[in-house]
Amino acid sequence: MVARTGWNTISGSRQEQAPEAINMKFEGASKIEISDQADLIIKTTAGNIVEHKPTIYQDILHGRKVVAGRYKLNADQTVGFELGEYDRTKRWLSIPPSSTRG
Repeated sequence: MVARTGWNTISGSRQEQAPEAINMKFEGASKIEISDQADLIIKTTAGNIVEHKPTIYQDILHGRKVVAGRYKLNADQTVGFELGEYDRTKRWLSIPPSSTRG
């Protein structure tokens, strides 16, 4: 079964839109964790929702360049992003993956 947790494409550019500034909160979650496969697991009383590892990229002159990245679980149970090396002067995008519910 495919489910949506409610987030759309996230993008950022320049310092004020750095990935470190993005934090998502999932209301109704009893626990949030990141799997060994870098998927986000949101545990609720109705079951688990798995947000698969996002695809992060930057538009470049001749197409798109994939940027290494993953979810980051913060101490306050919010979820952010950690990105590898990328051009901070250019826009980056994170495409929400499909979710599964179980």
